[in-house]
Amino acid sequence: MIYAPPREWDDKYTKILLTITISLLALRIVLVCIFGQPWEAEHWLKWVYTSDTRTYVEMSEDLADGDLDRPHKRILGYPLFLLLTKNLLGWTWFGTIILQQIIAAISGLLLVLILIPFLGRLAIWACVFFLIEPYSFFFSVNLQPETVFVFTQILATYLVFKLIGAPLKKYLLLSAAIGAIIAAGVFVHGILMFSFLGFVIFIFLFTKVKLWEKITAAILLVLIVQIPIWAMTRYNYRHFNMKSICTQTSREKCGRFLVIRQLETQGFLNVKAIWNERKIILKEAGYDEEHPDWALRDSVYNDFSSKLIKEYFWDIIKHQFIHAHLFLNLGSQAFKEFVGLTTDPDLESDLSLQNMGVGRLFKVLLGRFDCISVTIYILFAMSYSLILVLSWLLSLTLIRNRQFQPLIYIITGWFFYIAMLIGPLAQGRYRIGFVWALCLSVPIAFYRLKAILFSRSTKDIRSK
Repeated sequence: MIYAPPREWDDKYTKILLTITISLLALRIVLVCIFGQPWEAEHWLKWVYTSDTRTYVEMSEDLADGDLDRPHKRILGYPLFLLLTKNLLGWTWFGTIILQQIIAAISGLLLVLILIPFLGRLAIWACVFFLIEPYSFFFSVNLQPETVFVFTQILATYLVFKLIGAPLKKYLLLSAAIGAIIAAGVFVHGILMFSFLGFVIFIFLFTKVKLWEKITAAILLVLIVQIPIWAMTRYNYRHFNMKSICTQTSREKCGRFLVIRQLETQGFLNVKAIWNERKIILKEAGYDEEHPDWALRDSVYNDFSSKLIKEYFWDIIKHQFIHAHLFLNLGSQAFKEFVGLTTDPDLESDLSLQNMGVGRLFKVLLGRFDCISVTIYILFAMSYSLILVLSWLLSLTLIRNRQFQPLIYIITGWFFYIAMLIGPLAQGRYRIGFVWALCLSVPIAFYRLKAILFSRSTKDIRSK
């Protein structure tokens, strides 16, 4: 592994990093207390709840009661986290939210640790940009799993860089640890289910060991990742005759393809119509919601998904790609969320400013001057996204530099993995799964700019 010169990192920069991280963590906690007001129960619950929170909380309550006589929409990990932290610091969910702030701060530190061997003191900027990202902060003060599953992504990524140059025993232990962390991430959010493929590719591309050692490490990693998937699927099959990890799996796949069909045939998205169509599909197949047959339900959804894939195969591929830019389009989205607008008026009450708008924080900060606060938030969101995108593009100019190839692979790989899985449902919340990776590109961009400017200044001196 390429290490930065000793002068690039010493105890002084460690103190600077810790000071910045602790300060930003303290700021986040202060904002939570000032605007969340955990001592006011009704206000606090409105602050921490979103439209998706209910199903996580319901499952955590079922776990507390030992009520597992029905399959759940969510995977076990985050509801278990909620159960263990609900009354951690007195006020309901206050300990949960504070712990999520601490997890975010640790994630920021891990980003720096990933970059120090490559960029030295410039690595600190990754932590700064990560901890001020608006959507990451907003969903860390909600009862949503994003903060926890991003932590598992970053921790696994940190360890995969440790594979480079590791002796065989450590190499295999690290591979097993990476598999265990990804498995924990799958317990929190199913979107990580196939992420092990990226780590396996990393092993073969960037680690310098014998081929059989790479194969052994890859098999070990993959087998460990499959354990929670196998365990959850087997449990649901034995108890509910359902061959999936949760009730959301087949439902979301079917919904995703219905979204693509609607975009392709009608040119706009009407979520309520899609929900109604799913109900009609189930009803026509004889599915009874009061006495659910989960095997029938999954079979209906999967068969209809297969039908849509055959009919709209190239459209599905196209829409998975052409909507990726929506992850980075925060300007108009920020405005819609700020004023409580959505693309579907039937959902406006659920996705209103009260429940979803990141901009509400800026609105509170600036009181009644709504136009000013809208403008400030939109400019901040767009500027932030623009910096990330430009940094990423600038980092790509180093693709031929062998030192930076592993970093560029990780940054670009996580972006396309999340973007391609989410596809036409791209929106602010889902960008959290890769925005941390783009934060890694900011110090690389600074390094690149520094090199370009230094090169030009040197040429100017020589010409004189």
